[in-house]
Amino acid sequence: MWALGTHHGPAAIFKKMVSAMMGRDVTLLRGAGTRMATWFYAIIRALRLKECLEATVGSQEHLELDRNDRMTKAVMDVKNPLIWKAMFVVTGLAHGPVLVLRYILRL
Repeated sequence: MWALGTHHGPAAIFKKMVSAMMGRDVTLLRGAGTRMATWFYAIIRALRLKECLEATVGSQEHLELDRNDRMTKAVMDVKNPLIWKAMFVVTGLAHGPVLVLRYILRL
């Protein structure tokens, strides 16, 4: 939600946090409806940027923004450790089949 530009204030805060923590610009990925594997790549990228997402949610700038229902739910998801664990398990289980698909598509 933040890095995709749907809300400009949170996206700017997230971009600043990523630049400060990673030393370069990295954004979240959006899965495509036509390619199943892109959703797994998007989840892996979110896992890599977990600390940046948590820092964004906890920053004073983010707390001062006007929140709508969608932003509140996104913040709850970032703070929920069970969601991060589920994402980790799903990507671990899907890693093998995604590699097989990549191998088959190269043939």
